[in-house]
Amino acid sequence: MNFLTTLLKIEISHFLLRLVPKSQRILRNHSLEIFNKMQ
Repeated sequence: MNFLTTLLKIEISHFLLRLVPKSQRILRNHSLEIFNKMQ
């Protein structure tokens, strides 16, 4: 059981690591749009 949960945590962290760059890029684009509208 312990081994399985560790494996699962590793899988989740890898999945999150793959997700983060994409979401950061989307966030940056979105904030840029908002900034442009404010000017």
